[in-house]
Amino acid sequence: MERARSLRRNVSFRARDVNTAFERRDSSRRKKTLMGKLTSMVQDIVADEEEVKIRLDQLIIHEALLAAVEKLAASYETVLSALTHLHAQYGKCTENSNFYQRYASMKIMIKQVLRAINQIGGNKTCIRIPAQEPGELPLAYAQRLVPLINQTKKASTESDDEAKRKADKELKDRFDGVTLEEINQENEILHSDLYQMARRYCGLRKLIDMLERDYKGVKHYPFFLRYAMLKGMLMDLKRNPAFIEVCSENINNGMKPEHGN
Repeated sequence: MERARSLRRNVSFRARDVNTAFERRDSSRRKKTLMGKLTSMVQDIVADEEEVKIRLDQLIIHEALLAAVEKLAASYETVLSALTHLHAQYGKCTENSNFYQRYASMKIMIKQVLRAINQIGGNKTCIRIPAQEPGELPLAYAQRLVPLINQTKKASTESDDEAKRKADKELKDRFDGVTLEEINQENEILHSDLYQMARRYCGLRKLIDMLERDYKGVKHYPFFLRYAMLKGMLMDLKRNPAFIEVCSENINNGMKPEHGN
């Protein structure tokens, strides 16, 4: 009888030990599960914060790109309009049989082009941008132009920092509901637009710079030689591939063909 009691007591002790071990194991599992959930939550929060930061950075890039495209477009349209107007005026000029009047008209049309690109809205001038470097990729060129066109400056005072935080909040609110992928796609389009416009703009500005330099250089020549030089300058400009590429649609939009003069 005593031995049976002893065996039952030992079995009871072993059962309690087993139960205690299971309780400890369950507790350890619960702790691991809780730690896993906490770790996952922290990782999700960090990932969300990183996505918010990336999104804000892309929105800032978007606004800078948009501003650069708009500023460059204003100068581009001015240069394009001035050159296409010159083409139209030259076509009319050649219909005039008076030699001296043709010379005076050519002088006026050249001065109008130079005046137009040096004055936009008062005393502002057409912006100047650097040309694309040899081997420079289109995206890298467009990215290099953005701060040059916008003339951006970093915030350095508390008031500037506060204004930047307010602007960032307004930016996020304005683009609420727009996905990061959509913002990236729009930025790619704006980079491409800026590159194409900058490439054409540089070509037209180079033509006008050459026209201005050559025009200043003919002032000291005799009259008849000046006439021939002015006519040659205008013809060279009109036949330049950069002019033809950009202005062809405007030129063909209802303009009369040129006479032989």
